[in-house]
Amino acid sequence: AETIWFDKQQNGNYVNYEYDWTNKTLTISGNGVVTSSWLEHDKPGAWLSKPKVVIKEGITEIGAGAFRGKHISDVDFPNSVTTIGEYAFYAASLESLRLPDSVIRIGSYAFAHSDVENVFISNKVEVVGDFAFADCKLLKKVTFNHVDNPGTKFSIGDSVFCNCGNLKLFSTGDFDCDKNIDNYRIAQIGSNVFYGCDKLFDHANNKRIQGYIDRGNNNYKYRLVLKR
Repeated sequence: AETIWFDKQQNGNYVNYEYDWTNKTLTISGNGVVTSSWLEHDKPGAWLSKPKVVIKEGITEIGAGAFRGKHISDVDFPNSVTTIGEYAFYAASLESLRLPDSVIRIGSYAFAHSDVENVFISNKVEVVGDFAFADCKLLKKVTFNHVDNPGTKFSIGDSVFCNCGNLKLFSTGDFDCDKNIDNYRIAQIGSNVFYGCDKLFDHANNKRIQGYIDRGNNNYKYRLVLKR
C-alpha cells in the first residue's frame, strides 16, 4: 500500500489516504474531515480501475467536493460520519449507496449527476439539501428508512430527486406523511422534489405518487402518499 497524503488538520486532527494497488482500494483513516484538498496529491491512474473507498471509524465528515467526478465502485462509510457535504460525490460513478445511521445531514448536490442506482437513507437523517440526488439518470430505487419520531424534524429540500427519470421505487417503511404533516417528522418538503420522475410509483400503495399545486408560491410540488 502507498500513502498518497497525510493531511494534518486543525485541533490535532489528521486524515491519512492510502492506496492499495493490488486490491484497488483507497483507505481513508484518521479523526478529521475528508476535504477536496487531498485531490491535489491524488494519483490519477488509480481511478481508472474504479477502486473501492474504505473510510475508517473516526472520520466525521465527507467535505464539499471530496470525490467530485471520481470513478468509484463502492464506498464503506463508518458510523462516525455525520455529514455528507455539498457536491461531495457530484458526478461520481458510484453505483450503490448505503449511508450509516450516524449521518444526519446530506448537503446540496451531494450525489447529483452521479451514477448511483440504489440509495438507502437511514431514519437518523434530518436534512437532505437541494438537488442532493438530482439528475441521477441511473437511479432506480430509493429507500427512506424513516419511522415516526416526533423528537426530531426532517427536511427535504427543493428538487432533491428531480430528473431521475428511471426512479421506479420510493420505499419508506413505516414513514407516513399522508396526514397532517405536523404530526410527523417532516418539517419541510421543498418544491419539485420528484419533478421529471415519470416512472415513479409509491411502493407502499402500488400507485404513482400524487402531485398538487401549492397556490401560495405557484411552485409545482409533490405530496408523498405513503401508507403507515
